[in-house]
Amino acid sequence: MAVAADYPYASVGPQSAALSVTTSGGAAFNNKLLGLNTNFPENQYGSDGYNDADGQALITAWTPPALRFPHGVWSNFYDWEVDGRRIYDDYDTSYRGAVENFPNLRYGFPGFTTLHDNLGFDVLFTWNVNYDSPAKGVARLLDHTAKGFDVNRIELGNETFWLNQRSNAVATPGLYVAVAEAHSQALKAVDPSIQISVPVTWRTTGHHVPWNAALAANQSYFDAVTLHKYIRPGDSTAGLEEVLGARSQMIQTAEAIRAQFPGKPIWLSEWSVDAGANAVSVLGMSDVYLGLIERPDLFESSEYFQIHNHDPLVIYDKFANPKHVKTTRGAAYDILRNVFLDSEVLSGVMTSSEIVPGLDAASAKAVLNDGELVVYAVNKSPVGVPLSLDIDNLPYAGAYVHEALQFSSVNDFPTFDLGDSALTPVASTPGSITLPPLSISVLSGFALQQPVNYGALVAGWDTWDSGATPSASVTASGVTASAATTSEGLAWHTNDGRGASADGDWGTFAGPPAASVVAGDGVQGENLELPNATTGGTITFTITNNGASDIELDGFHFDAYAFRPKAARAYELSVASGDITNGVIYTSADDEITSVTGAWDNLAHDDISHSLSGLADNILEVGGTVEFSLAFSSGEGDGSGGHDLWIDNVAVTGALQSIAGDFDLDGDVDGADFLEWQRNNSTVAGLADWQSNYGDFSSATASSATVPEPSAMVLIACGSMAGLSEVLWRRRRGLLGI
Repeated sequence: MAVAADYPYASVGPQSAALSVTTSGGAAFNNKLLGLNTNFPENQYGSDGYNDADGQALITAWTPPALRFPHGVWSNFYDWEVDGRRIYDDYDTSYRGAVENFPNLRYGFPGFTTLHDNLGFDVLFTWNVNYDSPAKGVARLLDHTAKGFDVNRIELGNETFWLNQRSNAVATPGLYVAVAEAHSQALKAVDPSIQISVPVTWRTTGHHVPWNAALAANQSYFDAVTLHKYIRPGDSTAGLEEVLGARSQMIQTAEAIRAQFPGKPIWLSEWSVDAGANAVSVLGMSDVYLGLIERPDLFESSEYFQIHNHDPLVIYDKFANPKHVKTTRGAAYDILRNVFLDSEVLSGVMTSSEIVPGLDAASAKAVLNDGELVVYAVNKSPVGVPLSLDIDNLPYAGAYVHEALQFSSVNDFPTFDLGDSALTPVASTPGSITLPPLSISVLSGFALQQPVNYGALVAGWDTWDSGATPSASVTASGVTASAATTSEGLAWHTNDGRGASADGDWGTFAGPPAASVVAGDGVQGENLELPNATTGGTITFTITNNGASDIELDGFHFDAYAFRPKAARAYELSVASGDITNGVIYTSADDEITSVTGAWDNLAHDDISHSLSGLADNILEVGGTVEFSLAFSSGEGDGSGGHDLWIDNVAVTGALQSIAGDFDLDGDVDGADFLEWQRNNSTVAGLADWQSNYGDFSSATASSATVPEPSAMVLIACGSMAGLSEVLWRRRRGLLGI
């Protein structure tokens, strides 16, 4: 049932969501996604702009990571030499009065410079190509650089696809292209590293069509495209529905632009989401931010529009105390910024039930913030959403801290002091996470296991010589290994490099040795395939320890990739039999293995590792054998062609159980270990271990070995280290025949 009558969807039923997070291999968060526009002149702070003390106080208190200068339409009329608005021709524009009626208005670039000196925020500059010549643009670049700005991103004009934002110089698309190309060439002649963007339009009617066509015809002189996208349908039922789905609309718009301008990053330098001053607007905005974060292939930067006006984040009243307060939008921006700024964004998979077809109830993303795992989640539904959380392929059932910005109804829209957090505590139960209705949640305080440091590779399969009984590609000394497959339909078979993993890792284990990176059409035997939506299949891996030392098995690793969704995408890993603890190690959720459609991708595999250290007995003793079963299931079983499961880079890792002083790990302590000590240890403690255990053997060799008399070298341990070094060299020469 909906929380309030004005929620746009009636009778919303139970919802659920799941987030699977990998804590290794994250990527640095792009702080430029948190950029902002301001609206200082005449609407705020009189005519002083950034020179105004109140304006400076706001920016100093709020410390935005990135700002756009100047903001919006006024960029096209900004004369940097006078720091104000000017029109220098007779072009018919509806903005003429707003320019000519405020000749003394200043944007406050000196104050902006002071703020930049103190705070160090990034700046997206918008150039005036309506009236500035390329030479004047270069002079502006040199001026700003001399004042301490790293001018690395420049937009050539603001929304000049609109007729009323042009001038005589850029009155047509063709004229604009000529002017923009001249500016780009002049700027890059001074600094070739500067990134140049041109404004494109997402609209597909009228004069917008020839605008994009003219820019698309020659894309050599610009590096990115600027997109402005507002989703502001109002607070009708249809408007609320549209804003709840704003994330999808923003992504679809960007993909359409990318199709016109292949390979060009998108600078979303103006955007907002609005269905009125209500919770839906805030949740829609927050969900769009998650969409921007999820698609770094599309969005290189974004600047929300804006701090003071047009769906504002902050309200200013110079007669009030305090003068600045945050709107609920501003509070939501603060929450998101505090989670993501300077963080490491983790890879993961989020799934959610749908409020209506195509509209997810919840969305979430995880980061490492100062080394701590933090989950940011948005619940757009009017009901609580249970969230299942897996961390590194293991269900999380431990303690956590839950805080949320919760809305009592759709119409809830409070304000907050600038320094206050809008988050309030939410009761948390270990093993059970529920996102409150209409909320933005921050989850932290997870009791995580320390990262597993796996030992050496015991046995691995990264090339495949048979679909039925694939031989191990690599084994440790004294280890033998084999594998066998069974299937519930079409048989496993070897496949060419199209389905091979090319990341060089065995699951999350990097080796050594590195796994094969051979990939590509026609390269045979590079992975194992369960084809055509086969219901399921099992691979059994058998490992025998024929060496001289016990092996402490610590990890099972593999790469998996479902090409199209009907493939078998669930799995269970178990110890089927043998001399370590038997039983199930892990059972996945249905369709846990990632499915990728379209062109095959040799880097799309899930990197999966499971620790064996938690087994009651994980020691594979000398002469012992263990059999691992990796069983896949949930394939549709309808024979759909090309819905294939690809498996590669399977490995078992572990560490030899050695005797102190057995530096070469061959099961005994002898003269060879002394040589190894010289080369790689050379500590007094290590020498003491060698001396104490000289002649000792592991259980595999003790019965048949003859213990030699200790070498006279050991007596040197009583002398000085300087004397020891000389004797060690003599001993090495003797052993090596030098």
